Amino acid sequence: MEARPHCMQKRVPAGRLAQELDEEVRGLPRVRLSVRFGMAMKADLVRLRPHRAALGSLFGAGLAPESSVALLGERAVPLRETTWRTCREMVTGASDAPGPEQAGQVATVLYATYLCLVLFWLQDRSPEQRLSAQLLDFGQDMLRMLRPVLGFTPVSRSLARLARIFAPMFGPLDAVVGDDRENK
Repeated sequence: MEARPHCMQKRVPAGRLAQELDEEVRGLPRVRLSVRFGMAMKADLVRLRPHRAALGSLFGAGLAPESSVALLGERAVPLRETTWRTCREMVTGASDAPGPEQAGQVATVLYATYLCLVLFWLQDRSPEQRLSAQLLDFGQDMLRMLRPVLGFTPVSRSLARLARIFAPMFGPLDAVVGDDRENK
């Protein structure tokens, strides 16, 4: 029998935390995507701070694909769907939002980025998680540089390819993975 991770014993309110992130994103001003992303992630890390130890336990158990609390498993689908829709809102509410198809692709990549940032933050032992702040700043810088070039064919094809790769784990349930050979 699988042991319950520490976070399940303490009841991390994952659904509530996802809802709070969604509310935060919906309340963001209509500014550049890089700014919205930074604002949302900073606020979310502050919101997650009281649950850091429990979330660390969840991530530990949740990274095992066969675990009953697998972060990318079937039981987590509703939570992943909610978080993906929140990421899409982050993108579509930006003053420099891409078109609908690219907005979904960017949302998928940002969702994967978000989970990587949270995992990094959970492991960050630097004073006041200084390295996590630097990583987030870097992510904002990259978004600021990449957003204007999304219209260039090689960049848009690469984004679409990356989104298709991530889609089964970080995209919406109705994501079309498609044949990747067409964009090489």
